[in-house]
Amino acid sequence: MVILMECSPETMKSRLHKRGEGPGRFDDHKTIINKRVRNYLANAKWVVDYYDNKGLLKRVMGEDTEDSVYNSVAAMIKVL
Repeated sequence: MVILMECSPETMKSRLHKRGEGPGRFDDHKTIINKRVRNYLANAKWVVDYYDNKGLLKRVMGEDTEDSVYNSVAAMIKVL
């Protein structure tokens, strides 16, 4: 199973910025985050399509609250 958390680039950036506010991630700053998101958007489609075509892709609405996203992923993993 492959889990795809679908969300807007703005949500991705916002959550990465929030993660960077804590200790341990020196590279979570605006320039690097923007580069990561651009790279993801440019390169992830073929991976998503590959696993989707194999019937292995599960989608989670990443725009939901962090608790809701966590609960959705936990429920998917629990049935494994």
